[in-house]
Amino acid sequence: MAEFDALFPLELDTFAGPEAQAAALADDIAYDAHDIDDGLRAGLFSLEDIEAVPFIGVMLDEIRAVYGALERSRVIHELGRRVITRFVEDAIIQSEKPAPRRSEKRGGCPSRRRGDDRLLAAHGRGGPLDQGLSLPQNVSARESRASGIAPSR
Repeated sequence: MAEFDALFPLELDTFAGPEAQAAALADDIAYDAHDIDDGLRAGLFSLEDIEAVPFIGVMLDEIRAVYGALERSRVIHELGRRVITRFVEDAIIQSEKPAPRRSEKRGGCPSRRRGDDRLLAAHGRGGPLDQGLSLPQNVSARESRASGIAPSR
């Protein structure tokens, strides 16, 4: 391997292997979905609070359109399923794009590209990996208060 790397630099120290990248992405997706679930169940924010986040608002609208009035726990469960699905769909779409050129790398990781027409057409907005998601002000305030209770990851 070292001889081949000397002839054709593989930059093995630049990126994690594909299996490690897939595992890290799956871990991030699971954490994000469960953080939303945990925050809702703990009362740190409500469904109404996070509905202001476009990515979440679209899914809550879809849940209402498909199921009508559901009890809160069922809405939270369905929202978690949809968050995971959207992140996985977006990861697949992002993985179909050409690999970044050397000049597009930052800190050893490929830079994210903005906007994807297929995801935009499918979901009415850019993908979750492309969106600059921000929390509504009242959620950010609760997050600040909660940071003193539970240490961040």
